[in-house]
Amino acid sequence: MNIYEYLDNPLGKGAILPGKNFILDDYNRRFSKLVMSKGIKYQILTKDDDYYFHVIIPTENDERDNTYDVVIRFFIVDKTRKDVSIITSIKGYNIEVFSNCPSFTYTYAYAYNMNGMLISELADKYEKEVLSKPPISRNPGITVNYEKSIYFACKYIVDDPRLLTKSYLKTNSIKMTKKYFKENIRNTAKIEFQIKESKVKNSKTVNSRSKTKTAFRPDNKKVNTNKTNGVNKINAKTGSIKPKGKIKARKR
Repeated sequence: MNIYEYLDNPLGKGAILPGKNFILDDYNRRFSKLVMSKGIKYQILTKDDDYYFHVIIPTENDERDNTYDVVIRFFIVDKTRKDVSIITSIKGYNIEVFSNCPSFTYTYAYAYNMNGMLISELADKYEKEVLSKPPISRNPGITVNYEKSIYFACKYIVDDPRLLTKSYLKTNSIKMTKKYFKENIRNTAKIEFQIKESKVKNSKTVNSRSKTKTAFRPDNKKVNTNKTNGVNKINAKTGSIKPKGKIKARKR
């Protein structure tokens, strides 16, 4: 299954996906909002004729600022193919995916792995139970379906045609190593810790702001207090990421 086939129907060509149009309309709306408000970063990696996109997806939750790692692997099974479609582009390459977003981890990781769609090199980023115990309550049918972090990453890639051309990939990628995966792809335990940490941080920020609000004396007279109106503006332009947090901006 290539990336376009996945975006069209993760269940596979010809399969019926109930509520598909509603799901896509909702995801596309949320994707546009996320890109505009928080932006998306990425790093391209190559290994022989395989291409990996490490995409950083921010949380949609306005009360947190944590992010998730999504990796999309492009590869071909038949290495002897010489047709033009794979010489100049990776549009026709098959894909495998990985995400440490909780909605993927605890609902779809098991199903994707069972159907050969999970990147095996990153399986150890999950707790053992994730891939060994079926998610009966969350996904009783053990089906491969749309999941927001994977969908957002794939849509981001196809929305910029350059990212699927080999000429662009050759000059805007780095060599994939085990060290990169080890240092830059977080495991699920780390993600859960950062989610909790972000909640606490936000809670402290809200409490701090509440203390600066106008105070009242017993006689109900207002007391003027200093207020700060500074806002940290987020650059919504998307860009690429480099290992160890360095960011390379790009215009779309």
